[in-house]
Amino acid sequence: MGSQCHYVTLDIRRIIITMNIYRKSSVSIAMLFLTIISFGQKEKKIVTRDSVTTTNVVTEAAHKRGGGIEWITFEEAFKLHQEEPRMWIIDVWTTWCGWCKRMDATTFSDSLVGEAVNGKYYAVSLDAEQKADIVLGDKTYKFVASGRRGYNELAAELLNGQMSYPTVVFLNKELQNLQPIGGYKSKEDFLPIVKFFYQYNPESPISWEAFMKDYVSPYKK
Repeated sequence: MGSQCHYVTLDIRRIIITMNIYRKSSVSIAMLFLTIISFGQKEKKIVTRDSVTTTNVVTEAAHKRGGGIEWITFEEAFKLHQEEPRMWIIDVWTTWCGWCKRMDATTFSDSLVGEAVNGKYYAVSLDAEQKADIVLGDKTYKFVASGRRGYNELAAELLNGQMSYPTVVFLNKELQNLQPIGGYKSKEDFLPIVKFFYQYNPESPISWEAFMKDYVSPYKK
């Protein structure tokens, strides 16, 4: 399984069509996460790296990335989700990915993006090539040595095997995978996507075109 770091232009019109497909394929993820929420109190140690056990899925450096968006760990998100279910945004990245670093600096650090995410989503950061095991509930995600760099099984599951970076994964309140959004997105492009997913209701869906017709970008002067 290869990995790529590239700039992808979003075809947001495919979201409505593919949401149902991803929703069906994400049953295992949702069931796993719900199991973790039910039994998470029994699992205090979820990552072991170099014989040092920590409760953080992401490294301290990754945890502090962004600025605008308040990133938290998987464990923190699980605990908070028990008390207040929210949608999730999961940033899947690698240390070598230039577009990932640029998205950190120009998009995730933006105050308007942070305002749209914080308090509405749980924002989690995941290094797709993390070599340490990620233990969630009774399931352990391991590093797979494949190609030049390899990948962590959790990243592969979240990305449906499409290992392209950066990718932002949106989960609904039931922790179902709505849509992985691949490629670099500017703050101007990313903000309406965040707002679109937040208001999306499968019972009475609104098209991307209809949403954008009424959307007014705060960046335009």
